[in-house]
Amino acid sequence: MDSAEIKNFRDDLQRLGEAKVRTDRAVLSTGGEDRRKIVEDWLREQEQDRQNREIASLNYGRCTFYIALLTLIAAILGVIATILHK
Repeated sequence: MDSAEIKNFRDDLQRLGEAKVRTDRAVLSTGGEDRRKIVEDWLREQEQDRQNREIASLNYGRCTFYIALLTLIAAILGVIATILHK
C-alpha cells in the first residue's frame, strides 16, 4: 500500500469510529496483513488519545478543585478579618 492508500484507509477507519472498528470483525479480516496492521496501529493510537484526554480531564478537575479550595480559604479569611476589625 502506498501512503495515499494508507491515508484513505485511515480516514475510512476514522469515519467508522473506534467502537465500530473494534466490533466489526470484517474490518480486521479483510485486506490482508497490511490492512490488519494499519487497523491495529490505528486502534492503539485511539486508545492512547483517549488516555491522554482522560489524564487532561483529571488534571483540569484537580486544578479546578484547588482553585475552589483556595477561594474558600480566602473567603473565610476575609470573614475572619472583617469580624476582628470591628
